[in-house]
This record gives sequence, structure tokens and C-alpha cells, in this order.
Amino acid sequence: MNKDRLLEITTNINKELKTDIRFGDDPKLKIERVPTCILGLDNILGGGLPRKRLLLFTGETSTGKSALAAQCIKAVQKAGGIAAYLDVEDTYDSAWWKAMDVDVENLLVMPPTIAESTFDVLLNLLEQEIDIIVLDSLAALLPAEEAEEDMEHKFIALQARLINKACRKIVLSNKSSIIIFVNQLRAGMNSRIPEVVLPGGKGQEFFSSIILKINKGEPIIDLETRKEMRGRGRRRERSIGYYMDVFVEKSKVGIPFQRCQIPFYFSGKVDTLYGLFQIALDEDIITQAGPYFYFGEEGYLGKNGFIDAMKANQELVANIRFKVNEKNGTN
Repeated sequence: MNKDRLLEITTNINKELKTDIRFGDDPKLKIERVPTCILGLDNILGGGLPRKRLLLFTGETSTGKSALAAQCIKAVQKAGGIAAYLDVEDTYDSAWWKAMDVDVENLLVMPPTIAESTFDVLLNLLEQEIDIIVLDSLAALLPAEEAEEDMEHKFIALQARLINKACRKIVLSNKSSIIIFVNQLRAGMNSRIPEVVLPGGKGQEFFSSIILKINKGEPIIDLETRKEMRGRGRRRERSIGYYMDVFVEKSKVGIPFQRCQIPFYFSGKVDTLYGLFQIALDEDIITQAGPYFYFGEEGYLGKNGFIDAMKANQELVANIRFKVNEKNGTN
């Protein structure tokens, strides 16, 4: 069947049934992405946050899921986009988000409400084509029926049915927005076989184009000398952050089962140079010999020592970035 015949068929169907069938190579079907400016994260996402897609951030408690969502909001805002945060857990702190460099003055924040109202607001924001919407979290959603009944009343899969219905509507309504659902891993009900489940059922996993599982990695240690009460100096380790381990559990818009580490500091900052360092190390542009890391003949003690050298030497960063781009054919 030739292209002219196909064009005639699609034109007739679109006109008669008010649909929008397109050819597979139509530019409008190409996925637009917003870079997060965290090189390792962009690399495993396939270039950045995909528009018109649902992303699911999962993990144990206090692993950095909300902080990573805040970094995504910051990236979209810096690209000129509008962001909304649906604060179902009632944990939003403007001072903390400001410390993470989020533009809180131009951030839309919705306080906790019942689940149905939360999804109504989300769908309305989609109609307004808000660039990024974060719902934090699915586990905290409270359906109206559950809110109205007493504590002894039992509900079977009420939250899951509501989330499934909302996901179907979101897929149909989303024209250009990046949607991020945050959820927690919980212990399953089966006591014989230990398992981990996501509150809200399987629908969220099915409708998500990308699922990121976030774990807390090794701490980032700052060595400093503190004087004790007796006046004697002692060298002591102090944790100033941790490496956020991000794993692509599912991806329909890129390569799954990839992993990256993101240095996250308790000050709210993210070390963006670490991603470049890690990619250069994986590509053997930076080499390791014992505790030392080398770029050419220049060696530095430990990965933190190398990254500190990158922060102090922009020429070193430019040379590493050039080598990475050259190896990947992007120069």
C-alpha cells in the first residue's frame, strides 16, 4: 500500500471519526525531553524527563524520592516551565525547597485533601498544560468514602480502584505535561513469603512509562577536627549527605535496568559534576589505580578528591567533557 493511499485512509478516518491518526515518523510523535542537568540521571532517562509521560518514583522511606522530584521541578523551572506540587503528605517546607534551589515564588502547591479532589485538580492542571506535576504521595491518598467512615470499617482495594481510574483519565488528558507520582515500598500482607508491594495496586506500574527505584547508598563523609570537653582534638567522621542510588526498573522510552548515583547533600544541594565523573570512569577516560583516580597523568586521592579538583579547575572539567563527547560521538 503506497503512502498516498495511506494518507487518504487516515484523512477520511480523522475527518469522519474526529480522531488524530498520524504516520509513525510525524515530528509531533517525537518525545520531547527536559534535561535535569544531572548528567547521570539524564543518561539513564534517555536524555531527560519525557513530556506527556507518567514517571513513578519508588523506594523505602527517607531515600530521597521527594528530593529527587524537587530536583526535577527545579530543572523544568530553569527551562522556563511551570510546576505544580500536590502535597498529599503535608510535608512541604518552603525554606527547605528554597535551599534545593526551587523557585518557590512561582511554584503551585496544593495542601492535602481527599483523593478524588486531588485527582480532579491534577486533571485540571493537565488541561492548563502545566509543564510538570508532582503528586507526593500515592500511599497517602485518602478516598472520600474512607474519610467519612469510622476506623473499624474495612475497605477492599478502594484506593487501588481510584488510582487505576485516575491513571486511565491522565493518559487520555495529558497533552504535554511531565507527571511524577511518588510512592513508598511497603511490606506485603503474605506472612509466609516476605514481599515488598506498592500501595495503590498494579495500575500505577502499568501506566508508568518510567519507574525509578531509589535507594540510599553510602554516606558522604566530611572529616573535621572537633574539640571535646576535655580539650583534646580528635579526628571524627561527620556525614554531610549520601549517594542516592537510582535504578531504572522500567522504561518504555529508553533503556531499562540502568543505574546511576547522585550525591545529595543535607544542605539541599546535588553534586552535578559527579555524573560526569562517573560516566568518564565507566568509559575508562578516568582510570583508577588503588585509591587514586587519574585523568591522563594527573592523579587525585579518592573520588571526592577528584571531584573537588574538578570544582576548582574548570579546564579539567572541559577536557573531561570533551573526551566523553568525543567517545560518544557528540562533539
